[in-house]
Amino acid sequence: MRIRYNAYNNKNHLFYKNRQINDNLEQQAQALFKAWFVDFEPFRGGKFVDSELGMIPEGWNIQPISSIFNFQEGPGIRNWQYVNNGTKFINIRCINNDIINIQNANMISDEEAQGKYAHFMLKENDIVISCSGTLGRKALVLKEYLP
Repeated sequence: MRIRYNAYNNKNHLFYKNRQINDNLEQQAQALFKAWFVDFEPFRGGKFVDSELGMIPEGWNIQPISSIFNFQEGPGIRNWQYVNNGTKFINIRCINNDIINIQNANMISDEEAQGKYAHFMLKENDIVISCSGTLGRKALVLKEYLP
């Protein structure tokens, strides 16, 4: 008796299995978000105060996220702007597994970095998040990543 291996069915099975795992993880993330930020489970037993959004833990306040974070889209450097010596430029491909790998980062001229792109210079403890291309890559900027 010969057993035929059907690669197509195996790939299909793996695809659906991965989809089930992703769906499960998404449900867990939504449940955790609801538990923490809607039901305030970690604050049970604490004092709550009324707000424009309903009851919230005492000491919390409501404000636009833009008053806490500075959102800034990257400069969109073109390939022809890269140089052999200059200031390292972090892009999405440098961000992986919550770490910034600057070893293979391209460089732009120091003149451009300190001039028209100076306001994009990262500081220690900045958080970078990809919002185009490969979505959701993120990392905390550590001192060793900086020039």
